[in-house]
Amino acid sequence: MTGGARLPSSTLGKYNVSPYNLNLAHIGTNDKLIEANNATVYGDAMTNGGVVGDPSHIMGIIRDDFYQPLAPVEAPDWPAGTVSPIYATQPSVKSITSQTTLVGGTKENPARYVVDSISLSGNNTDLRFTFGTTDGEADPSKSYVEVYVKNGFSISGQGSSTLDVGMNVRIWVAGDVAITGNGLTNPSGNALALALYGIAPPEGTTREFKIAGNGVFYGTVYAPDADLKLAGGGSSGTFVGSIVSKSAFLNGNTRIRYDEAIAGPGVLANFAIAAWFEDTRR
Repeated sequence: MTGGARLPSSTLGKYNVSPYNLNLAHIGTNDKLIEANNATVYGDAMTNGGVVGDPSHIMGIIRDDFYQPLAPVEAPDWPAGTVSPIYATQPSVKSITSQTTLVGGTKENPARYVVDSISLSGNNTDLRFTFGTTDGEADPSKSYVEVYVKNGFSISGQGSSTLDVGMNVRIWVAGDVAITGNGLTNPSGNALALALYGIAPPEGTTREFKIAGNGVFYGTVYAPDADLKLAGGGSSGTFVGSIVSKSAFLNGNTRIRYDEAIAGPGVLANFAIAAWFEDTRR
């Protein structure tokens, strides 16, 4: 659902929006169909030679010549000496299931962590991203964290994950993602501060990214080989940022709003025309 700076919502496959959703973004697909149902789209809707179902609530233009080349996501290949242990006192622990704090590094040398999985569900199971220190004091320049999750990433129930204001977090996930419960909180309100990358699965297998709940998710998702589900609840369930996925299904009270702060620096920064015909008649 993300097309980068100009196209904050694109997807490889079918884009299905259930009734009563409000999408404050453009939507585009490299496939043939966008099923808008009764959703209101304050932006453009674009397919690759396809159609838009129930276009009456599309406030922008409708085009059928959209195509966005999508780069695959591969697992990070970090030198061993650049990876920090999750727990300094328990370096053998490879999964995050309880209260954990990951500290940042500088932009040039971000703090990197490799984990088998992240699973947060009970009380006091918050994964916090915070500044590194210099001379024992929090150093705002040490705000960069990169995490490679070899398997699944899930937050449910009372589990949560929080970025301190000013942090910049990038997470690569090689398994399914399910963010519900208290969710992944980015209180800065800047979608550029948080990025989730879905690593391409082995051939013949699928991946699912699910983001649900009543809170506001500020961030970007780039998972061109994953099926995406956004499910809002109550009166919120707002996603602020941009999304790329293999297919997308939105229901409940989901709202999407593009954050102009992410224009330019993301994986995608433009789009291509699938076909062109010039009418030379006078």
